[in-house]
Amino acid sequence: MADQLHIVTLGTDDLETAAGFWEALGWSRRLKGSPGIAFFQSGSMALALYPFVALQPDGGVEFPA
Repeated sequence: MADQLHIVTLGTDDLETAAGFWEALGWSRRLKGSPGIAFFQSGSMALALYPFVALQPDGGVEFPA
């Protein structure tokens, strides 16, 4: 069975600017009313943008403030 990528999660220190970047590339933002996260769908793959501080507990890594 071939490996497939279904979701990519990226951290950012400025969620709205990062989301604007992907929107400028022509990607459609999904669930625009979800605070603290931005989702984009491209076929069967999804891109999720989170603030760095929201990813800290999962990654076990401290990000500079």
